[in-house]
This record gives sequence, structure tokens and C-alpha cells, in this order.
Amino acid sequence: MKIFDFKNPSHVQILREEVQRVKKILAEGYKYSETEIWDAMSEDERYNAILATRDDDGPDLADQYADQSWDQIPDDITNGINLSDYQLAKYSINFGTSNLRAIDSFKKSDPDVTKLVDAFIKSVGRKDLLSLTVDQSTKLLLAIHKLRAAKSPQPVRPASGTSKNNPYDMPGGRPSTGYMGAKYTGD
Repeated sequence: MKIFDFKNPSHVQILREEVQRVKKILAEGYKYSETEIWDAMSEDERYNAILATRDDDGPDLADQYADQSWDQIPDDITNGINLSDYQLAKYSINFGTSNLRAIDSFKKSDPDVTKLVDAFIKSVGRKDLLSLTVDQSTKLLLAIHKLRAAKSPQPVRPASGTSKNNPYDMPGGRPSTGYMGAKYTGD
């Protein structure tokens, strides 16, 4: 009995899915790279992260280690630093990557958005769009939506009760009466 038959389309499909799953798992492994997150942080962010670790020694440790690489900081200090707030958006599967794609798409289509993105990146002390954290990318995307909403004219809606739309002309056509007389149009 053959375990894998390369001529069987379902076996090939299963292999493709497994390869994609392994690639995803490998990509997720890099999202928690402490060294890369630390390198992408600004010096102020590093200072604040070290400051939050210890109450008594915080300022002295922050002054000493904020400008050093992650590997040069002693383990007892790095164990207390919470880098989850500084996770890079490019490694976040939940929101980060979709935020970056949306920002990049808006940036390509509107020069005002490009100016806003460049100013935001400069104000938060990052190098480029890919070095933003999840929180920063969310704030930037909200600012882009506000900018685009301010630029686009708002549609004028008729007062309630004065609508000239015929419900039979809308998508879904004639409303069907369903359970207890509900008017569902399929929209």
C-alpha cells in the first residue's frame, strides 16, 4: 500500500495544504523574535520598557541598557521586559499585516495619505512602514480613514419618510413573507 500517490489529486492537495501550514508555522515563529523587536524600537521606547521592569533600579538600568542590543542586556533584566506591546505589525497575523496592506494601498492611491504616513512614521520614530507596531499601525489606519472621510463629500440623505425608493426596485426584489410575516429581501 502506498502512503502517498503523487498521481492522486487529493493526495497532492493534502500535501499542498500541509506545506502551507508548515510555512505559516515557521513564519509565526519569527513574530516573537525579541532581538528584531528590540532593534526596531526607538531609544525612548527602550528606555520606557526597561523603566517599567524595576521600580527602584529602573532609571539607572534604563540609562545603562537603552542603547545596547538585546543580547548585551543581562537575562534577569530581559526576563522582566514585556515586548508584546512593541510587536511588529508585519508579524501579527490578526491585525498587523492587514493594517499594513490597507495603509500601503491607500498610500499608493492618494498623495495626501502618503504625506500623512511619512509624517506619522517620523513622529513615532520608526524607519519605515514595516517597522510599525500593531498599535501604531491601527492608529495610523484610523487617521487615514478620518482624512479620507474629511476629503470625500457626504451623501445627502432625504428626511425619514420622504424616501422615493421603491422597495421592489431594490436588490432582492419583492419582499418575501417568512416566519411571522417578516419582510426579508435577501440583501
